[in-house]
Amino acid sequence: MMARTLLVFPLFLLAVCSENTFDPTTVNEVVVDGCLIAGIPVDSVRCTLLIPYGGDVQEGVSVNDAAVTISDGTTEWPLTASGDSGYYHCSDSSFLPREDSVYTIEIRYDRKTISASTTVPEKPAWLALSAGTLFIDTTLSMREMMMDSGSLSKIDLSFDNPNSVYHFVVVENVDSTPVDLQTDTSFFNGPRFLSRPFKGTNYIISFAQIKQLGRHKVTLYRVNQEYVDLYDYQKQDSRNLNEPKTNVVNGLGIFTAVNCDSVFFYASPK
Repeated sequence: MMARTLLVFPLFLLAVCSENTFDPTTVNEVVVDGCLIAGIPVDSVRCTLLIPYGGDVQEGVSVNDAAVTISDGTTEWPLTASGDSGYYHCSDSSFLPREDSVYTIEIRYDRKTISASTTVPEKPAWLALSAGTLFIDTTLSMREMMMDSGSLSKIDLSFDNPNSVYHFVVVENVDSTPVDLQTDTSFFNGPRFLSRPFKGTNYIISFAQIKQLGRHKVTLYRVNQEYVDLYDYQKQDSRNLNEPKTNVVNGLGIFTAVNCDSVFFYASPK
């Protein structure tokens, strides 16, 4: 289930300002967490109930009995609950979100109708890597590499972006037999590196995004403003909470869309 494993949309646990008090036992404020990916079946729209800031609940209460549909203005596709996790999927595998198309989600729950719309962005164009191999000096520690500029191996990802729209990059090892680096050369934890949203026409991939040797996949995602708003909101300081960013009418959360393309390189010992 690609959308659920993007590491793009963590569970949207919204915290509201402390002066606005919600009781989850009496206020059924639905939070929508959904992303359409061009050309990929819809399998991970999630609906939960609001979590108030400072409450004891640590995870959203799943909404599994809502009536959920997605429409392009001509055709309407119903979504089915995927168990009791709050996730919904489209059983019609022929429904693949299309580039430049506008989609509206409608959720009917507790005598309310919640909705949101998004446009699938264009696919990133003219992706290219400056080299096919990223050479890493495996005999050096992170500190030694940082001090020796001559050992800093990097690859430049370039792409077309005439309108200066936002993108983000995911770098992941896809080798069938990956080899762990003996020294920790990365600044991140986990199997993938995920960048913050950025504008521009290039992105530098270096040893700092690599944990293993072998074949790597670089996926460039073109995103909408609502994704950037969500990212910025989740990165805010907890001492300075603002109202949650949302493009959902009569509810909260984010319903957005992305489009992507990929290129590959090898990480090898120097």
